[in-house]
Amino acid sequence: MEGQQPHGRRDLTERIKEWEKELKYHMKEIKGSLLAIAIDAKKKANLPKIEKLIAPINLYCDDISNNHCYKFDISTEIYPKNENRKVICESNIPSLPDKLICANYIDKSLFELPNLSDGLSYIKNELLNAYKTAYREVLMTPDNQPINTKINIDATAYMYFDKSVKEPPVIIKYNNLLIYDEGNFYFMMSWRPYNSS
Repeated sequence: MEGQQPHGRRDLTERIKEWEKELKYHMKEIKGSLLAIAIDAKKKANLPKIEKLIAPINLYCDDISNNHCYKFDISTEIYPKNENRKVICESNIPSLPDKLICANYIDKSLFELPNLSDGLSYIKNELLNAYKTAYREVLMTPDNQPINTKINIDATAYMYFDKSVKEPPVIIKYNNLLIYDEGNFYFMMSWRPYNSS
């Protein structure tokens, strides 16, 4: 009938909408977890209003099909408004897997954000879920069998506290690069396979 999409095109459009909805959910969860870290750091360091946050995240997995990842690093750089210095919080300290150790470059102090094992695990899991949503085709053989893929995922999240949300978000997927931009939250993720032998 006139004005109706062919069946195959309609199916593809629906799949793309579902993919975007899923990806948007994972981005919302990562954004919420990073916001919680920023609020905790703001309170601990007695910071004025935060202008932006930059969070490089690295995930190393030796069996992506079974969610087996052996290393997760996150660093958050928090920039207070009208300050030319920042607060940096890092997780890549093996003896402290449930804490972020923070350096306040404004007053040259150190402090901890404790009891973050759930929050950090959540960021790790949502990063993995975002990868699996964006790159389903990499995870399966042509006959729908899971592939034991060893990968390194590098991501950087940017939060801008003075910007508004842009709807709909811009999503760009090109080869092994994914960009998600909703104005006040910008997320860039890339991945590469690796050989551990």
